[in-house]
Amino acid sequence: MSIPSLSSIGQFLVGNTAEQPGWLQSVHSSVSPLGDFLVLGLGQRLVMLQAKYVQGKKILVPAFQEAVSVLSETETITSLITFPVVSGRGATSSWNCTVCGFNSGQVRIYSDSGKLLVQKAFHTTPVKQIKVQAMPEGKHFTNVLHSQSVQEVVVVYMSMVVTVSGSDLYQTLRDNLSHLALATAQGLQFSQLTALPGMKLLVPEQVVSDCESLVQQNTSYTQYLSITMRGGLVDERHKPVHTSPIFISCGLNPFLQYHDRSPQYSTNPVALAQNMVSTVKSGFYRLWGGKEEPDQPKPDPEATLSICHSIKDEGRAGLEVFLSPNKMYSAVRDEKNRVMVVDNLSGTLVQAWRGYHRCQVAWAVTSWGGKDGEEEPGSDVQVSVILLLYLPRRGLIEVWSPEQKNKVTEFHVSKHGLLLRSSLACLDDGIPRRREVLTLYCAFLQPGGTINQFFIPFHALTTSSSAERDFQLQAGLRDQMESDSTLELDKVVEQLVEVRNPQLRSHIITDIITGENKLNTARAADLLSLVLKTFPSKEENISIDNKLFRSKVCKLDRLSQFYHDLVKPRDFSDTNTANTSREELLCMELVTDLEEVECVLKLVDIKLGEEEMEVELSFPDFLSCFETDGDLSSAKDGLSIRLRKNIPPQLAVNLFSALSTLISQDTPSALDQFQQAGLHTEDITQLLLTANLHQLDTTVDGVRKIFQTMNFLLNRNANVDDRHRSSMQEHVRKMLRKQDMNQTVYLLATVWKCVLVASNCQAVAMYAEDWVRKLHQVGSFLQIKQTYLGLSEESSLHTSYTLSGVFECGNGRLAEILARWLVRLGADARSLVREVESMEDNKTRQLIDKCKEYFPHSADQSILVIHICWEHMQSWTRDRDSLNLVQLVVWSCWSLSCPSLRARFLALIWRTFFEQLLRDCARMSEVLAKSISNKDNKCREVLQMKADTVAGWLARLSDLLDCQLQTLTLTGEEQVMELQYDILSTESQPHLLDHVWACPVPDMELISLEHQLAMVLELTWTLKIHLRPMQLFNTAETTQLLNTQPGLMSSIFTDHNVAVNKARVVWLGVTTEAAVGHIHLVPGEGKQYDTAVFLKLSDKLLQLGKVWFLSDLVKVCQVDSLYRAGYDDLASEMRTSVTDMASMSDRLLEVCLLRLAKHVWSGAVDSQGRLAAVPPALITQLADRKQASTGVAEAGMVDTVALLAWAASTVEDTDRHNLATQALSAAQVLQVRNNRTSGGAG
Repeated sequence: MSIPSLSSIGQFLVGNTAEQPGWLQSVHSSVSPLGDFLVLGLGQRLVMLQAKYVQGKKILVPAFQEAVSVLSETETITSLITFPVVSGRGATSSWNCTVCGFNSGQVRIYSDSGKLLVQKAFHTTPVKQIKVQAMPEGKHFTNVLHSQSVQEVVVVYMSMVVTVSGSDLYQTLRDNLSHLALATAQGLQFSQLTALPGMKLLVPEQVVSDCESLVQQNTSYTQYLSITMRGGLVDERHKPVHTSPIFISCGLNPFLQYHDRSPQYSTNPVALAQNMVSTVKSGFYRLWGGKEEPDQPKPDPEATLSICHSIKDEGRAGLEVFLSPNKMYSAVRDEKNRVMVVDNLSGTLVQAWRGYHRCQVAWAVTSWGGKDGEEEPGSDVQVSVILLLYLPRRGLIEVWSPEQKNKVTEFHVSKHGLLLRSSLACLDDGIPRRREVLTLYCAFLQPGGTINQFFIPFHALTTSSSAERDFQLQAGLRDQMESDSTLELDKVVEQLVEVRNPQLRSHIITDIITGENKLNTARAADLLSLVLKTFPSKEENISIDNKLFRSKVCKLDRLSQFYHDLVKPRDFSDTNTANTSREELLCMELVTDLEEVECVLKLVDIKLGEEEMEVELSFPDFLSCFETDGDLSSAKDGLSIRLRKNIPPQLAVNLFSALSTLISQDTPSALDQFQQAGLHTEDITQLLLTANLHQLDTTVDGVRKIFQTMNFLLNRNANVDDRHRSSMQEHVRKMLRKQDMNQTVYLLATVWKCVLVASNCQAVAMYAEDWVRKLHQVGSFLQIKQTYLGLSEESSLHTSYTLSGVFECGNGRLAEILARWLVRLGADARSLVREVESMEDNKTRQLIDKCKEYFPHSADQSILVIHICWEHMQSWTRDRDSLNLVQLVVWSCWSLSCPSLRARFLALIWRTFFEQLLRDCARMSEVLAKSISNKDNKCREVLQMKADTVAGWLARLSDLLDCQLQTLTLTGEEQVMELQYDILSTESQPHLLDHVWACPVPDMELISLEHQLAMVLELTWTLKIHLRPMQLFNTAETTQLLNTQPGLMSSIFTDHNVAVNKARVVWLGVTTEAAVGHIHLVPGEGKQYDTAVFLKLSDKLLQLGKVWFLSDLVKVCQVDSLYRAGYDDLASEMRTSVTDMASMSDRLLEVCLLRLAKHVWSGAVDSQGRLAAVPPALITQLADRKQASTGVAEAGMVDTVALLAWAASTVEDTDRHNLATQALSAAQVLQVRNNRTSGGAG
């Protein structure tokens, strides 16, 4: 935690901080116990800092930095305190309140944004201190780890102490916050704030400088002791023990004094007189019936504290008193540089220090969970209070234990810092709640803005004298390191050897070599040599910790020599390569042929660069790359130094550059260093790969270094043990197979393959063969990738393609990637075939041709069509309203030349994407036909598409199933095409084409049933027919379609599907009538009709009619519906295709009678004349059809007469023939009558 803007805050508070380096010690400060709020104040200026997290680091930033408003120019801040105000049930809903005391006696309370909430002067003398009275909750000793509730706020004046109860303060702050928010919302600059009530407690016989208030802990032991030591009856003894707050004041005459509140207090004479006057006035007003005077502000009550006992010390005046978190001890500081610790229970002196000039005092507790401890302390933790004394003149913080009465430890810090203290309390509404764990008791603020917290473990309280001696030696060595010019290594070694604790000794030597005030490389090597000389030649009975320390020093010494050998300058013979080409140089360096070098240069731009001999690697950075901690195995098996895991990439680059330079230029020295340091081959291999994958040196010298380093590692100790070769091969394979395939991976793999070939070892020949295959695959993929990037005009791909993710997970992965790239280039399943067969050059053809050069089978047209269709279907599942994708898939399936492949692929698509959806749509249509519900919401819930899209989607399903039916008629006759992927992977893993060939050819009867259901649902949703579609299928068909089990009734009754044919007849009639409604008259001369939609719907109805053996019924219904709608010319054209003339003549005779009835009763003026023209025998027939005649369209009498003439000539039944004859004669009469009427009118 830190304050980045501390310097600017110092300039705001004191001005020029350079002239006042110790300005922090002159300001008033307070910090929140939750560690998220800090207040600094000086004069009339106040700064409030709020905690924030920036890039994972906690910093304090100013939330308020201004001069506060005062009533007099001479007012200055004399003390302040801050604590959280919890407004909910936890600290997450808290804000921080700041209480400031001024030299005018004013007490002002501010919000965490600097808004004034309370202002009151309890006295005219300056405010000395502001403290809080708080009590740990619970009886367990771990209660000091949680926040304490504010019981009272204590304002200290010179002759009195004012207490404000926590409940009154909470209510006042809450009311004033509400008033302030209301005034701000109304645009007012001022608001009426509630006054703060308080209790004045006079301190007798003392000039007060500071005061603390506490409520003694009423533990179970003290309760038992009080009960048993009290006389009287047993019942009286078991009454609860009452406690009252104790006030501990320090000042002058006496030095320290203990008080408690009197059981009764007498009001001062002024308050008594005011009370009497108020009572008399109230009585008179009530007697005469007048209104009472408005209430005047009541004065704060006063009382005098009773003295319990005092400690007199003539000539000394106490300045400050601080309570410990458990309220058992008080630390008192006087004006003569003395600090004392007093036991609050007995009032006796525990410990005292003299000569502590300008000392700052704070209390804390031992750390219970470490720096990364648990969130909640358990009941078994060990906790103790500790006292911290900051001595600015020495730059030292001493930590003391009042219980052990000894110094725990000490810290050397800045001489210009500030010891921050928290109140350890939170203000709340008094309702019991779960307390927060305190995160900050005290802290040290450095002049640079860093805030250091103290973590003192419990076991440090029992530190022995030898451990204290070790800490002193550590501090002395740290002081010597700060003055490096006068540092003598012999004395440093002597002091280091005197440190008894081996772990501390190990920490000190690490700090000397790699710390802030570290030695240079040469002196560090000398120091390590001197430390090694102090070790005895024979390891006798020494502890394990000392063995670990010796191992660490040996490792550091060995690494120091290794580093010296790495960075020392060398003179190398410069070979003349000016007349040698790049290709020839690479052939010599990689020990390979020119053809492979040309393949590498096609993909990797290798330049003729000069070698950089200077090593950019410091000694601390070099040491940080290795595991320098001691281990016991080094003493048994010889020195073994391992590289650290997860070395920073740039540091790995620098280390590899130095190491590869040593290997390539001075191989014997490298062998010696590897042998002496005990380096592991797999560690250096990991370093090589990490460094080059992060930053590859694409020069000839860089390639030579990589080759020679790999060759050095592969052949090191090969004549003794070659197990490292297989582990090295496995390590390279694991690393490169998980990296994105790029030029770096290709170059590293090529160099490794060349190293394997150049070793001339039969054991690694099989590895080389495997890498030849992988290099061909990687190189081919990179060529295709470059072509795609050039066509798509993208700089790089957003998806990484690794060797394991492309060539080790099945043979079809490459076809999937190619299909995805083609879609991104704008191709689809329908345009793919057209663009491939086109003679013009296009992006799709270029990419496919490039892929065919290396992987001809995977780039086959049929395979790409299948994969692109699958991509379309996956895109459709993410947006089911995009029906064009389904239509593209249906159209593109016709381009698959093999019927068997097409049938299996369609079956796979149907089973994967559509089969269950069609069933859900059928069930949903049944539900919507039986009940009224929100269709849009239902479609979104069941099908994840809009209701307007369902009809079009069902049409696409009908087309897909129609394609499947036509394909199934061709299967079995043709020769099956052998279509397979390229063999890319040694491990068989099925992909899309394998799943297609494994998909069984579906049953034609089932496909026909599903086709019928799709067309029925399509017509139902298109024409918006409210009929149950599943009633058109019998029980066996429904069971097969919906994949359900037959019910019990189907096994009992055999003839249970009689109503299916009737339902189909009714459905066809309703559907045909609804289809006629899609005929529209085209504007223009003559009667031209738009019948495209009607003919499309009629075709689907005819398909269903053929399957249901009701094709004649469909035609009859079409003709009947056309005549009813008034399209006689269209109906007459379709009438000739009907074979069932008897049924059609009956239907058309009914239409004619309805037309006559509509004609007779439609005219309101001439209705009686038309009735007179109709024979009486026919009137009864027309009257029965009067209401139904509204369902036919208006038609001319000429068309009606012509239709009746055809019906009379066709009807065979005698009665129906007579009726047709009568209707014809009546129609002719009405036609003549209409002609006369129209002629007369004309």
